[in-house]
Amino acid sequence: MIKKLISGGQTGADSCIIRVGGRLGIPIGGMVPKGWQTEQGAKPALREYGFTESSCSDYAARTRKNVENSDATLIFASRIHSDGTALTVDHAKKIGRPFLVVNPFDSTVVETIVPWLKTTQAHVLNVAGNRESVAPGIAGQSERVLHAALSRQDQSHNDS
Repeated sequence: MIKKLISGGQTGADSCIIRVGGRLGIPIGGMVPKGWQTEQGAKPALREYGFTESSCSDYAARTRKNVENSDATLIFASRIHSDGTALTVDHAKKIGRPFLVVNPFDSTVVETIVPWLKTTQAHVLNVAGNRESVAPGIAGQSERVLHAALSRQDQSHNDS
């Protein structure tokens, strides 16, 4: 059962945890590059949501730290060959953390995520994926999918 959602605070897939965590009462956080940098500029308001500012401005360092600080990583990517997705997958493999790459625009994506979450038994879930500029609409779609998957996971957990 997911007890915390983390991400890198970027636009796009990362940002969906703010709304989903709030709606489902799940604490959120994660490491954000120094200066609270996103592709839309500095977002120091991320601190108020529970994010932590990294000591360096390197996006790659932040990505690796979030993989390390989680039990599993869910990657929302319609452009699966992006540099960030590759880095996330490579680091998860390197340190032996479970990960799943899904296209949030796929009509059966929730049915893929729910059993994976059950298998991983993750308590801290890192949510990563494409930026909004790389995959327009991914923030909203990732939000809908993550909310549906976590809601179904909660229902199946309560039915057990």
